[in-house]
Amino acid sequence: MYRGEYLAWQLLKTFDSRSSGRESAHSGSATGDQSRLTSAATSEEQRLTLIQEFIDARYHEGYTKGIHDLDGERIFRVLLETHTALQLARYHPTARACALVYWHRFCPAETRTLWSAKLKGFAVRNRLFPGDPAQQDYINTLQALIAAFAEQTKLFPAAVSTAAGEYLFHELITGDAFVISNEADQLVAAFNQQLATKGSEDEFKQARAALADHPASELELVRDWVRGFLFPEQDVSPLSLALRQEIRADSRPLLRATECSSPTRSSLSFSAAMASSDRS
Repeated sequence: MYRGEYLAWQLLKTFDSRSSGRESAHSGSATGDQSRLTSAATSEEQRLTLIQEFIDARYHEGYTKGIHDLDGERIFRVLLETHTALQLARYHPTARACALVYWHRFCPAETRTLWSAKLKGFAVRNRLFPGDPAQQDYINTLQALIAAFAEQTKLFPAAVSTAAGEYLFHELITGDAFVISNEADQLVAAFNQQLATKGSEDEFKQARAALADHPASELELVRDWVRGFLFPEQDVSPLSLALRQEIRADSRPLLRATECSSPTRSSLSFSAAMASSDRS
């Protein structure tokens, strides 16, 4: 990797970890960091200043001013624009799907009610007094809840619980609607349309209803149906072939969702969340 690329990526990663509370309070002010990022989004001078300050603190990494700082600024601009546009869709689809499935189907009602109230209150407080890294306490608890869910059900890799808990925290403090990619939204619409075309809507509903008391099995059922829809053997399109190959290489098997270019927010049904998780 070219040093300018690595420099820009490291800078964005540092700011992102501070703003989400992953670094300690001594590593910088989240409020000040967010203000500087906002300025950097529109000012070449601000971006270059950030890059050069970042280089000064990492002289041992061998960056050359006049080369890596200038290239890094241009690359950082593109990364920052993409990062801002993606919003919460920057989290990996598997992590987002894990958080959605846990929250909508596996989280006990009492726990969901408690955390909805706590985080709505925190969101109001955070708008008035932003930048408190104590939010990491909330994130840690959500991560632990999701880790226990992943361990118990084996529906998602345990490794995604860290990102899933962080993502869920940010979703819950921004409202009741969850981010969903255009691709995932189109997938659900196309799947439902295919069921209607084949006259199989009632069969799908009945199959799910029979497993309503067994949500883990219901999720596996929906995954099976979505896999059958996505990967008919006669479909030889490049995308279908690539995804089929990936599924066969994955013993779970989970499908990798395409990251969205323009995320939207939607109140997802459990069916949509499950279908989305099957592509993650």
